[in-house]
Amino acid sequence: MKDTPAPSPSPQAPKASFASRLFGYDVFVSFALGGPPRGTQSYASDLARRLRERDLSVFFSEDEAPPGEPLSDTLRRALLRSKLLVVVVNRGTLEQPNWVRTEVETFRAQRPGRPVIPVCLDGSFRDPALSDAVQPWLQHAGSIWLDEQSDPAARGLATDPLVARLLTAPRRLTANRLWRALVAGVGLGLAVLAALAAWQALVAVRERDRANALRDQALSRQLAAQSTASLVRDPVRALLLAVQSQAITRTPASDAALLGAMSSLPVTRLQQHQAAFAALAVSPQGDALALADAHGAVLRGALDQHAVETVVAPKVGINLYGAVTAIAFAPDGQAWAHAGSSREISVHTGTGSSTLPDGDKIGEATPSFVFGLAFSPDGTTLAAVSSSRSLRLHDLASRSARLLLSSTVDLAAVAFSPDGRWVVAGGDQGYMQAVAVAPGAAAPRFATTAIGTVAALAFDASGRWLFAASRGGRIEVFDARSGERVATQDVPGQGALERMAVSPDGRFIATGHGNGAVMRWSWAADAQPWPGQVLLRHAGAVRGLAFAADGRTLVSAGQDGRLFVTLPVDRGRWQPWTGPAPAPPRSEARGVRSPDGRWIVWPGTTAPAPSPFNVDTSGLASVEVPRLTVVRASDRQPVLDGAELPGEMGESIAGNPVFATDSTRVAVQVGGRLLFWDLPAAAPLDTAVALPPGARLLGAAPDGAGWIAGTGSQAEQRYVFEADVGRWAQVACRLAGRALTVEEWRRYVGAERPYAPPCG
Repeated sequence: MKDTPAPSPSPQAPKASFASRLFGYDVFVSFALGGPPRGTQSYASDLARRLRERDLSVFFSEDEAPPGEPLSDTLRRALLRSKLLVVVVNRGTLEQPNWVRTEVETFRAQRPGRPVIPVCLDGSFRDPALSDAVQPWLQHAGSIWLDEQSDPAARGLATDPLVARLLTAPRRLTANRLWRALVAGVGLGLAVLAALAAWQALVAVRERDRANALRDQALSRQLAAQSTASLVRDPVRALLLAVQSQAITRTPASDAALLGAMSSLPVTRLQQHQAAFAALAVSPQGDALALADAHGAVLRGALDQHAVETVVAPKVGINLYGAVTAIAFAPDGQAWAHAGSSREISVHTGTGSSTLPDGDKIGEATPSFVFGLAFSPDGTTLAAVSSSRSLRLHDLASRSARLLLSSTVDLAAVAFSPDGRWVVAGGDQGYMQAVAVAPGAAAPRFATTAIGTVAALAFDASGRWLFAASRGGRIEVFDARSGERVATQDVPGQGALERMAVSPDGRFIATGHGNGAVMRWSWAADAQPWPGQVLLRHAGAVRGLAFAADGRTLVSAGQDGRLFVTLPVDRGRWQPWTGPAPAPPRSEARGVRSPDGRWIVWPGTTAPAPSPFNVDTSGLASVEVPRLTVVRASDRQPVLDGAELPGEMGESIAGNPVFATDSTRVAVQVGGRLLFWDLPAAAPLDTAVALPPGARLLGAAPDGAGWIAGTGSQAEQRYVFEADVGRWAQVACRLAGRALTVEEWRRYVGAERPYAPPCG
């Protein structure tokens, strides 16, 4: 192609485009350097430009390679990577082809079959002699060659018709198009990869979120289970774990744990003492309380304040004469007394304190315990019973004492009749004896059938009824005038009956047991058995129990060192409801329909009743528990068929089930409590809510505030149990009175989560 040697021995790399470098050249333009009569450089340059404008990749040495006499590696590579060779010739070039011939011959030898198109600028192919002379190397006779118009060629210009004819020569995609296709393909591939990467990232985020959600649900359920397990052993921690379970994520388990904590702790005050309690008394006015612990300390405080005053310091070391086992308030609430094994009774008044000898002298090494104290209605005398089997009456003004009764058994309880005319004492082996105090008074005789030691005695405010509790687990009610027993109730399964308290109106009886249970009873002379329920539980035996002046607030102290002040015992966390009555459920031929119309629910199962002639005992243990069936309203297909609720054997659902206003939960009444089924989770809530005494489930509050129950034949009194879990969490935090410690957080929640307890 070149007619003049290049001065540079090392040719530079071509300035090829990316398309040319990757796919080669569409056209290689071969020409002779210089101008006419031999050179065709000017025309070749314009032709190359015109072809590039038509989107062809063109190798034109003057643009892409330095001049050089030898066919350099650069030119050779470009020539051999070209799809089409265009040879620009005139007479002078044909007569002296030099390197143009070399380029043609090299191209034909290395790329046989690829087109070689001569472009004649001056019609010299019409000269037969010249045409025949170049035929051996140019081989134009057997192919189509192109003639350019003379005038434009002389001016170095390529014409449109010739360029158009050349454009028909490439049979495949041009390099530029291939390059653009490649770029587009790469771009599309990158876009697809980017989309796939984005999708994978989204999937990864979703999977991460799902994994985190599953982890949170697992942790929430774990905390809920630990909360439930801690309710009796450590109620404060149970409250904190239940709230933390809700804070991690809300699940049916977290709802059950928090609801269980709320219903199991119907209290306004929960206080932990450093030692076990031994005795408790509440003033008749209900604003003051006195406590004694196992170390002999005596404490004084108020129901609405957590702070207590130490009246008697605790004893250090082993002291047989330091125990305090009995405390009592005078009717006016101004005086109070405590006694134990010290052989002295301490009496406290607004002006100071004094001591009275208990009168028992059994030997220096044998302590005698005072187990019961009772002030007379006028507050002038104090009755005391002890393990020395004596009942003594102490005159507080003269500090004198007289022996009223010497029994054959140890005495453990004492009570004054409300008129002050007689006093009754109880003790071991079911012993119960009334003794007249006032001159000319007569004491009734009580025909008790107590089981074991009579551990507690109490009157109602009117003095009509006398209540006796024996440690073996029996409560008896007597007519205080005649001594006739009018009612009795056995309390099995709760351990020894340690303490008893009676509301001033005599309607409610509270009992404290050796297993820590505090029970509430509603009694009637003609009712057997009495309606009762476990209000709460201590982690040790109940050592003190008393009603406040309102007759509904109960105070209990236990061997676990805990002091509880309850909500009203007749309704717990049920609040009076003055809003509209709940709408009646949408009844079906069988069952009730949910508010959203999707579900129908009824007690029992769709299974047919077994024939009396075909007894199948294999399912006997399960058919006696309360069951619930839920079907889709659209096609009546069961979603749950006879699902078991966490009730007791032999219990059944009372009345119709009730849907929550959002149709997510179903409440059913079983006995005197509510059980719940969570529809989204298809599982029961593992907890129960006690109903007020004699109440029945009416429905859900129209505004979704909670569940409504009513008492009376026409449900005249209505109560609502709040369903706001956020409110439950607030109450739980307030009752706990603290937050999870850092150590508790690491133990239960885990060190990987930053310390942020919801209870501040």
